[in-house]
Amino acid sequence: MMPDFTQTGKSEDTTSTTKDNVPVVVFKNVSKQYGQISALTDISLAISGGVTGILGMNGAGKSTLFKIIMGKIRPSGGQIRLFGEDPWKNQSPYARTGFVPEHEKMHDWMTAIDFVTTFARLNGMTREEARLEAERVLTFVELADVMHKQIGRFSKGMRQ
Repeated sequence: MMPDFTQTGKSEDTTSTTKDNVPVVVFKNVSKQYGQISALTDISLAISGGVTGILGMNGAGKSTLFKIIMGKIRPSGGQIRLFGEDPWKNQSPYARTGFVPEHEKMHDWMTAIDFVTTFARLNGMTREEARLEAERVLTFVELADVMHKQIGRFSKGMRQ
């Protein structure tokens, strides 16, 4: 289906910032060392929301950058802020953060509803709350009709 470029109207503001207009992600002089190897050296950046792409050659540090943003690894030096907060002292910004990896790691034998329900339970919801939230989310992303199918049978786009 082709988009209708003739439509007119005002777009929604989808920029993600805090109430004080603080950028979503801020790196200030961030570095990461793996032994003698420098993966990131003195990186400073601010991302204010929307869609952002990071491009670079193999070994440029893109994966390391995302691992730091998502809290998988700590930087060797520098400061990181998510929504104005230090995520190593306050993990609440991660509730507002999403990431779609290139190579997804899923339990292919699980149904979509079971997979999403499991993660909702891991985030502290009751069984009933988790099931209702999983149904709501799967409906929102237009996967309600396949919520009882194994995710191993989904296309890559559906899995993301």
